[in-house]
Amino acid sequence: MAKDSLPDSLELLLDTMCNTFGGIIFLAFSIALMLFSSQQFQNPEPEEEIDEQMIPILQQEIKNIKAETTFIEKKQDRQIKNVARMSQASQQKIQQIEDLNKKIRQVNEDTDVIKKENKELESKIKDTNIRENKNKQTAQQTKQRIKELEQKEKALKDEIKQLEKTEPNQTKVSFARITTTFARAYWFVVDNGKVYPLGTTGEGNQYIRTRRTGNRLNLILIQGIPIKNPVSNELKNFISSIDKNSNYCSFLVNPDSMKDFVTLRRYLREQKIRVNFSITDDYVLFYGGSGSGGASY
Repeated sequence: MAKDSLPDSLELLLDTMCNTFGGIIFLAFSIALMLFSSQQFQNPEPEEEIDEQMIPILQQEIKNIKAETTFIEKKQDRQIKNVARMSQASQQKIQQIEDLNKKIRQVNEDTDVIKKENKELESKIKDTNIRENKNKQTAQQTKQRIKELEQKEKALKDEIKQLEKTEPNQTKVSFARITTTFARAYWFVVDNGKVYPLGTTGEGNQYIRTRRTGNRLNLILIQGIPIKNPVSNELKNFISSIDKNSNYCSFLVNPDSMKDFVTLRRYLREQKIRVNFSITDDYVLFYGGSGSGGASY
């Protein structure tokens, strides 16, 4: 009986030893893991420091993006207004064409009546063989009248064709181009109570950002100088830097900012500086070509 129970005791002893060693190994691994985690928590990796020199650059870039977004939103609002004006102009053109068509119908009716009278008169002359001077004169006058009415009808039809070819009046105008002739023009934009200086070269600056596409120079307004009445010292100091003997001022003026432009122009006249301006809400300049300036004063 003792021989039969000996293997069972050895097997139980081996199981106990395996379980004990396994528990010790697991406990040691757990303690090591806890110590490693605690060390990582106490000594975190140092955070990357932000380069202080990049902060003003990033702030300026954010400011530029906001200004460009505001400019695009304002431009979209103006384009919506332009579409409304164009729609109204289209209705006026349709009414003009309808009125001209009415006149043409009336001319046709008058022509038919006169042709009928002329035909009856010629038939009477032919049938009766009467060649009185009075009848001849009347017939000639009638033919002349028919010719005049036909010419009037043709002129009215030509006018309709011209109306159909032309687009409704828009606020866009031809802008002065940057050429050797206009090399001394000092460019500005007047918009929303502020003036945005561009300069003489067409290069962008802190006031206006430029984007060139082909011969087009698109102007994006960034930061303007307020126009006050009387003119502020800030604006006076800027204008005093312009060489009035070598430069004249050329403005692109938003239609809604004419009152502000008049205030600024009055001061420029007092400083004996020549002024050229175009009224528009689409700020684009063109390179090359002879070009045509806006109104000057």
